Amino acid sequence: EQSAYFGCTDEEIADLFVISVSYLLDRYGVNLAFIRAKRAYDLRKAQFELATKKGNGTMLQWLGRNDLGQTTHPQLPGVAEPEIED
Repeated sequence: EQSAYFGCTDEEIADLFVISVSYLLDRYGVNLAFIRAKRAYDLRKAQFELATKKGNGTMLQWLGRNDLGQTTHPQLPGVAEPEIED
């Protein structure tokens, strides 16, 4: 579980314990999925806390781009600009 939490692949974990990937997944697949979900949650929580509580502007920009779809190039190529009514 610790190896999965650190980001190791199924192949790397299987090699570490000298077992097949299929055995690893049959026996521990659900646990590995849970641990990887926990890792993603912990990383996102740490990023959010860094951005909001410590005011890290770079992290705020990264979260905005990746989570909110914000960009420094608001107009997509080939997409007409919206009509502005007076």
